[in-house]
Amino acid sequence: MKKGFTLIEITIVIIITALIIFPITIFFNSTIKSFFYGKPSNKVLEVVTDAMREVEDLLRGASEFETIESQKVKFKLKRNFGNNEYNIKISQDGDFISRTDELGSSYIPYYNNSNTPSDEKINLTINFKYYDLSFKETTDIDSVYLIEITISGEPYVNPLETPEFELKNMVRLRNR
Repeated sequence: MKKGFTLIEITIVIIITALIIFPITIFFNSTIKSFFYGKPSNKVLEVVTDAMREVEDLLRGASEFETIESQKVKFKLKRNFGNNEYNIKISQDGDFISRTDELGSSYIPYYNNSNTPSDEKINLTINFKYYDLSFKETTDIDSVYLIEITISGEPYVNPLETPEFELKNMVRLRNR
């Protein structure tokens, strides 16, 4: 009598082992991926939060509106106790948010722009909704009392690996 395993026995053991290990590997692989890629990066959170703060600050002081659209708002802003008045436009500019005034254009936030290295650049999207005193959505420039701002961001490089982060806030206009 010969000692050892036949080729058929070894093949069956390999197949059974593979059938057991394969699902376990898939489970752990997806768990590890969701841990690393399932939450927005700190950079995305930082850029979206900074952009929201800047847009809120500008809109709170808005007085007269010229344009209200879903991705653009143009208004007058008084600074220095009303002594200086600026015409400001906040709008979607490709993958960025831009601010335009008498001094020219800049990006919101300033450090997320076309010169930023690709691995640090964040694609941003801004949307506005406008509400009147009774909290009903409006398109009438003269009745705007509240503005809902939605800013979302995702990395410029490998956007599928990090989920999009969205921030919403309501801004009550002071000069209304």
